[in-house]
Amino acid sequence: MVSFLLLLALLVPARATAIPVSANVPGAVWPVSGVVADDRFDGVLETFLRPACRWCPGRRGVWLAVPSTGAEVLAPWRGSVTFAGAVAGSLYVTIRLPSGALVTCGGLIAVALGLAPGVEVERGAVLGAASERLFLSVRRDGVHIEPLTALGWVRPRLVESATVGSIGPSR
Repeated sequence: MVSFLLLLALLVPARATAIPVSANVPGAVWPVSGVVADDRFDGVLETFLRPACRWCPGRRGVWLAVPSTGAEVLAPWRGSVTFAGAVAGSLYVTIRLPSGALVTCGGLIAVALGLAPGVEVERGAVLGAASERLFLSVRRDGVHIEPLTALGWVRPRLVESATVGSIGPSR
């Protein structure tokens, strides 16, 4: 009986609530221009791996394939830039969404002119230019969460029971 319940728990898809958007915005924009909707999930090079603790190892975002170096990086949703600059030799842009969540795009080779803390960006606005791959992370209340699920891009998959939580699968 216990093994049946465990199997059932593994097969039931985890539900995660996407970050709310206004009624006139149908959803998030895929952050790499030139990638069509059917190709998006095939373009995930490295998946999210939730750390066991704040300081524990893990992958706090996903790495996405880029069609070509220099491809435009787009703001998934509208928000206010909180950071645009270099961290350890790589360029990053972080946007605070109206919900308070923070979305970070990293591994850029250039940041769009005029982007600075406090600048408002619209959904689909160009944030910069991508290198060979793009880092995407989402933080809600200071905790890194699975970016593709949080932004409403979910595809069904089997996951270990230990990785299913109230904010969705961790891998």
